[in-house]
Amino acid sequence: MDLEKAVVVKTFLKLTDADLAAAQLRGAGIECAITSDDAGGVYPALALIKLLVDPDDAPEARRLLDEPVAPVAIPDVGSPVTQETPTRPAFPMWPLFVAGMIVGILIHGLCIDARNKHVPTRRWNQPSASKGASEPVTRRRGTVVEQQYDQNHDGRPDDWVFYEKGVMTSRICDDNFDGKPDEWHTYNTNGLLVESRYDRNYDSKADSWTFCQNGLKSTGEADNDFDGRVDTWFRYGANDVLVEGRYDRNADGQVDDWSFYREGLTSSGEADEDFDGRLDAWFSHGTNGVLVESRYDRNRDGRADVWNHFVKGVASRTDSDDNFDGNPDGWLEYGPGSLYERFRFDSDYNGVPDATHFYKDGVMTRIDWQPNGTNIVTIRLLLEHGMFREELRDEDQDGQFDVSIKYGPFANPIQTNRLKLLSTPAR
Repeated sequence: MDLEKAVVVKTFLKLTDADLAAAQLRGAGIECAITSDDAGGVYPALALIKLLVDPDDAPEARRLLDEPVAPVAIPDVGSPVTQETPTRPAFPMWPLFVAGMIVGILIHGLCIDARNKHVPTRRWNQPSASKGASEPVTRRRGTVVEQQYDQNHDGRPDDWVFYEKGVMTSRICDDNFDGKPDEWHTYNTNGLLVESRYDRNYDSKADSWTFCQNGLKSTGEADNDFDGRVDTWFRYGANDVLVEGRYDRNADGQVDDWSFYREGLTSSGEADEDFDGRLDAWFSHGTNGVLVESRYDRNRDGRADVWNHFVKGVASRTDSDDNFDGNPDGWLEYGPGSLYERFRFDSDYNGVPDATHFYKDGVMTRIDWQPNGTNIVTIRLLLEHGMFREELRDEDQDGQFDVSIKYGPFANPIQTNRLKLLSTPAR
């Protein structure tokens, strides 16, 4: 599968959910891959795990993933209320099939490296206890109202599922196994997810929320700096795919950063970098979510005056309008490693470069002055380790340098020579 052409069919908040969905697709013969995008670490709240497939397989993959999961059916054995009696919940057939695949993959991995330890995976919409996990059950009038699971096999429950009339209504999870809940999930009467709350810094307070409609994510919000105030908001489209993110980066309660997504990948963005209530930064991304251009407004007139261009996400060129007339007058080119390679500058702002700075390994080595782009170099400055060492001048502009000025370690002239008879070329 070509990852550059792959499309997102579903996004997840937890890797375990993505793994189980991927196993479901692979079981149907659909090749897939799992990736994660948190905006390069800038916005950890995104933490979206994406499931990608080949474009030709996307319709069938979405159909398989969108098939409704039946509510947990708990047989009514007609027994009176008992103390916690071990039992096993009934499952629809497809989770058992997927679980079998996961066990097969696990056995294969153990044969390769016996030191690897497997943590049971589970899908939040459908609880699934691993073999050997404790499953105390509480019944009321013969109907299961609560089940407990020990997902890490330490002898203590860390996953609690609650039912009404045999349908899951809520779930509480201790995801880091410290004995304190850090996930809360609420379901409607049809067993579809309505709301999820997460405690990401494990202080026993929710700091991330996801709201669903018909079991699919519709909106979300988060407190990324854990100060008790929401500073991030998300909006989702069809199939749980993220379409918009809004961020408050200076904790003033106002949104100052917007990101927009296409098929779960970043497509564009805009920001208020100086927090004055006006946009001054804009971002464009390619079809694969990689940044291709960023623009900035430095003088707050509502127009971009710096343009950064990227190739495969790496800076290739920066154009700048330093007199703010709407036209670029500086062009900076980057070499390997995003190091400066060449900078051209229009000193009289007529649209034609007059000076060119040359760099080696990001360090300036030479400056040539060619007024209005002529072929004659009237002044050439030579640098060593970024410091001026010599200046060459063509005073009569005949293409030959006339004067050489040597500079000391403090950029002070120490020697001047006439070069006319030496016929040093100025080209």
